[in-house]
Amino acid sequence: MSEFEADLETAREILGREGLDGFFVGVVDGEELDYVLSHEFEDAETTGLRALSLLAAHVESFSMQSDVPPEQVAEDVVRLLDAQPREE
Repeated sequence: MSEFEADLETAREILGREGLDGFFVGVVDGEELDYVLSHEFEDAETTGLRALSLLAAHVESFSMQSDVPPEQVAEDVVRLLDAQPREE
């Protein structure tokens, strides 16, 4: 099993857990970026803080794996998201 396949299996196991209250998933397929941010919280403040913490953890993890400063990762994410077509 490759490292990628092991990571994919780990992600599937994590998503199958009971009691999850939020997640952020990003998928890169060629030049296409798809992402999902989902949460189930009762108040707006908790929703916003959890969403930001999930995004920050994702940026930090990618930064460490790619040996790129977190600021650069965040800038790249914003640039990629800005390039995506928006639903009306």
